[in-house]
Amino acid sequence: MKSLQRIILFVGFFTVTVNVAVPALTSEDVASAAVTNYNKRHTPANAFKLFRILKEKEQNLNEATIHFIRLQMRETTCSTDTGIVELDDCHFKDNGVIMKCNTRVIVSRRAPRRPRVLAINCTVVSPQERFSPDEWTVLARVSSQT
Repeated sequence: MKSLQRIILFVGFFTVTVNVAVPALTSEDVASAAVTNYNKRHTPANAFKLFRILKEKEQNLNEATIHFIRLQMRETTCSTDTGIVELDDCHFKDNGVIMKCNTRVIVSRRAPRRPRVLAINCTVVSPQERFSPDEWTVLARVSSQT
């Protein structure tokens, strides 16, 4: 009888342990994973860091979710030669390069905290593209008032 109670206790504990929910990744987490992937594969002189997410779409599959993200990343003051551990400690470089990227990242239900970058394609943003049309309107108003 005691061994049966132990088995029931063990199975109950195992069930509770397995059913604990893992927090879902945010769009920013997934986009940051893509930027980190870019830094590792392309080894720019200075590391890039997520600047902003422009657009995101998700496709849910049985075992995973694919994230299609258009983002901008910006050059930081951190050199890639130093082996960057945490991009949060890096500051954006004044007049640093801004890249616009299209990414595809898959997040498996089996390993939800480890997004895998399927593709990241980036182009340099021209000075005219650095601001959205709305931001240009605000800048025009500010400059006309001075």
